[in-house]
Amino acid sequence: MAGLKLYTSNRLESLLDALASVVKEPLSSALEREVIVVQSKGMERWLSMELAKKFGIWMNCRFPFPNKFVWEIFTIFIHDIPDILLYAPQVTTWRIMKLLPDYLHAPGFDVISNYLVQKTDHLKRLQLSERIADVFDKYSVYRPEMVLRWDRGSHGSGQSERWQAELWRGLFKNGEEKHRAGILRDFLKAITYAKDSVTGLPKRVSVFGIPALPRYHFEVIHALALVTDVHLFLLSPTKEYWADIVPDKKIATQPVGKDLHFEVGNQFLASTGRLGRDFFSMLVSQSYEEFQYFKDPEGESLLARLQSDILNLTMRRADQKVAIGQEDRSIQVHSCHSPAREVEVLYDNLLDFFESSSGLTPKDVLVMTPDIEVYAPYITAIFSGIQDEAMKIPFSIADRRALSESPVIDVFLKIITLKGRRFEAPEIIDILDSPVVQKRFGFRAEDTELLLRWVNDVRIRWGKDREHRRQMGLPAFDEGSWKSGIDRLLLGYALMGNEEKLFKSILPYDDIEGNETEILGRFLEFLGCLFSSVDELEGGRTLGEWAVVLESFLTRFFVEDQESGHEMQILRARIRDLSSKQTLSGFTEPVEVEVIRYYLSKELRDEELSMGFMTGAVTFCEMLPMRSIPFRVIALIGMNSDAYPREYRPVGFDLIAHDPKPGDRSLRDEDRYLFLEALLSSRECLYISYVGQSIRDNSEIPPSVLVSELIDHIDEGFETVQGGTLRASIVRKHRLQPFSHAYFVEGSSLFSYSREDCETAKVMTDSEVTRRPFISRPLKRTEIEERNISLAGMKRFFRNPAEYFLNHCLGIYLSQGPDALDTDEPLHELNALETYKLRDWLTSKKIAGNDLQDYFALAKGRGVLPPATPGIVIYEEISDIVMEFAEELRSYTDMQELPPLDVDICIGESRITGHLENIWESALVEYRCIEKDRARHHIGVWIDHVALNCIQKPKYPRKSIFTRIGNSVLFNPLEDARAVMEMLLSYYLQGMTEPLRFFPEASAKYVYRFTKGHSHEAALKAARADWEGSGFSRGERDDPYYEFCFGNIDPIDDTFASVAKDIFVPLMNSMSKIPRKKR
Repeated sequence: MAGLKLYTSNRLESLLDALASVVKEPLSSALEREVIVVQSKGMERWLSMELAKKFGIWMNCRFPFPNKFVWEIFTIFIHDIPDILLYAPQVTTWRIMKLLPDYLHAPGFDVISNYLVQKTDHLKRLQLSERIADVFDKYSVYRPEMVLRWDRGSHGSGQSERWQAELWRGLFKNGEEKHRAGILRDFLKAITYAKDSVTGLPKRVSVFGIPALPRYHFEVIHALALVTDVHLFLLSPTKEYWADIVPDKKIATQPVGKDLHFEVGNQFLASTGRLGRDFFSMLVSQSYEEFQYFKDPEGESLLARLQSDILNLTMRRADQKVAIGQEDRSIQVHSCHSPAREVEVLYDNLLDFFESSSGLTPKDVLVMTPDIEVYAPYITAIFSGIQDEAMKIPFSIADRRALSESPVIDVFLKIITLKGRRFEAPEIIDILDSPVVQKRFGFRAEDTELLLRWVNDVRIRWGKDREHRRQMGLPAFDEGSWKSGIDRLLLGYALMGNEEKLFKSILPYDDIEGNETEILGRFLEFLGCLFSSVDELEGGRTLGEWAVVLESFLTRFFVEDQESGHEMQILRARIRDLSSKQTLSGFTEPVEVEVIRYYLSKELRDEELSMGFMTGAVTFCEMLPMRSIPFRVIALIGMNSDAYPREYRPVGFDLIAHDPKPGDRSLRDEDRYLFLEALLSSRECLYISYVGQSIRDNSEIPPSVLVSELIDHIDEGFETVQGGTLRASIVRKHRLQPFSHAYFVEGSSLFSYSREDCETAKVMTDSEVTRRPFISRPLKRTEIEERNISLAGMKRFFRNPAEYFLNHCLGIYLSQGPDALDTDEPLHELNALETYKLRDWLTSKKIAGNDLQDYFALAKGRGVLPPATPGIVIYEEISDIVMEFAEELRSYTDMQELPPLDVDICIGESRITGHLENIWESALVEYRCIEKDRARHHIGVWIDHVALNCIQKPKYPRKSIFTRIGNSVLFNPLEDARAVMEMLLSYYLQGMTEPLRFFPEASAKYVYRFTKGHSHEAALKAARADWEGSGFSRGERDDPYYEFCFGNIDPIDDTFASVAKDIFVPLMNSMSKIPRKKR
């Protein structure tokens, strides 16, 4: 039977029962499909599941969205109606893009022509066209009467409306071409004269769970009720007439003295319910048959009483406050320091809910957040990172966008972004580091580390080759480019250069061996494919041509399998859609790839990769309108003041924004109403969290204004049993760290289920434990460690005992992995490490009697030097320093060099082996071409010197010299060398069982001050200054190995002093400064 029937209730379950009673009546034909109009996939899924529960099976039903349904109805009543896609803003954008150049010099278009200074700036034109298409789409729905006036030739008022009216007429050919407003007008005329039976019309239409419809859509549905059976199921917060209630803030802004009457009602509903209130106001002016199914919430909880007050439009006065017990936890607000802490706190509270609530399961919990992309990584890390299976909570994340979640789409956009860029090494390796690309080119995950080393070693920085750099307006040189690096890698595979032999000015890279050549081959294949593909992105193409080119990229860089298939289908569909956009819009102008990249990124940002809603686990999703599905527990996380309600800033020419009317779409009103729906849809608990405390200084940060309004509303109508405010029991302020002892104190309102955090809290509160050293008991030494000791190992040990202990005894390496790739080649100077390496290498060549000019090409081939003139200048500067230093060094080495001396010293059961080099007739000489020496340099020479004096081989000297730029020190012969070596060996063996409290710089500083007559305390203070460093220089404790071993204690103590004296006193007694010779 035709007619509009309105079903209202405050509970979706009641509306579901009403819907079930309606659809229970069979349609006239068994083949006729039931039509239920919904606003979201989540509502569709919930209805399907619930109706299946009621009837045992649910099928032969479709759930169109309002836009699609309305257009289906239009096609029944209006002949030759275009496809709905033609009116999508995405198509209108390209139509306007085509049209705009013709209007740039038209009267009234000064604003547009000033913005589009260059007619060929396609990206700027596309972005403007997008915004115009969006407002035109809004005009069609919310201001149909205005655009119909434009069709009749009206220019409106104001410059902004005049140019829009002119462009509108050009877009739709002065009303000759159909548009949405005109189609609505034609439909309303057609349905007025329709017969009782219209072919193709649904026999029954139900509109379910949509809190508000634009007048455009409602007029269609209301008119449809003239010829078919229409049922509108509306979730209403209150059973009372509420169209006239006004929030306090609006009353406060009214002029004083005017005789005005305002309906107050429930203030929280007045503040948050505008969206539904405006729709209700539109409804009451229409004719319909109404059925009410309102039901007062059961229970005495705070949540139930709030819902009841809204239902009955109750506003409590100060003398009508209701007492709520302290045990009530139906509304909770949690203030945290970060999104990660919010998710950790939520996890603990969910465990508490499951433990304390009878029959509560994960599928009964919904968690919403304003931006799921911000919280998804923390959700995955925390909920998936639980090791105890009994403590795991199953979960699913809905509303993830393809742009952020899909590796295929991410890499594809990175590739087409390379056009016009520098081809920097990190961005190229980042593309190759993606598993989807590695699978296509046959790489393993561990191959990336090898490729990183190669790229670093051959000094690839940026640029394909010199021509690529020239095209970017920069000097044309190959140094640091991909061509330069690839040449070195290929020659290294073909030739052995030993880092010393050039082939046509190219230095072969020797460090490629075995099956690494296969990895090199795949790497070159990848680079060739990438570079040639990016070359194809040059120039302009039509949308259809770009679709062909970009689709070919999919097979070049990806393998379509079970894991990536869905992502590739989404991406392929969006790429192919470019061709359909060209066909529908008629836009055939060539555009650059930057325009395509922008458009695809925007489209893919709105593309959902997976459903993930109501999967039988805890559902995490974004706060979107029409999510009024009831859950026992609803959690809202991320309710920050700057995140919710979301801000919407309209463009300056948006006529609706300048003259708003009831029923206009407002994102802030939608967000406010969604918050109200979350409150009404919670059956047992509404859980809210936000970042309310600064992670830097713990200062308070206010929550969303909606959360503040809710708390204020509770304070106005409710109190504790003792008559106090409920705020203190509702709002819980959490600690910065999950292992704070506050979570594990009996009687605290804060709690945690984490055993690991509990153990950590115990450690943190135990002052004795916190001062415990890294190793509480020495490790047992192995016989091999005691008996076989290398001299080189001893030298490495005393340079950093903590590092040596962790590496060799515990297998702990604190390196940060491969060095980060550099993107800038040296242009004016080298860094300190590169300078030292080049000086050291050239010093060895000069001492060997070589001409340093012969090594310039080799240094350049290594990629050490800047290109062109700066490289020549730097090399000459370093060569001058090296030659001057070599001249100083010649006084110690200008004599016969002796053969290396084998070391084999037995002390007790230990045997120290190795060999000594750089021995001349007068002394063993160690050198560093540096301006400042350190204690670690001296300790290495000292150990060699002690070994030299232990051996005392005839014709070999017993003196040692360490020299640097501008200074030389002499180590005199030792008479007690064996005793010194025994002492060093004992500390070495001790350091192999526990970290030795020996730090070369701080230890040397202590001994120096102590031997100069300073007190023990003063010497320790000076050593501690070196250990701790200052705001201007790093201390030794900043070394990661020292920090690891001694971070919990102060190692600068008496034990430290004793070790320092044992090691450095003999060294300093033996050492004397050599006077510089006058030139």
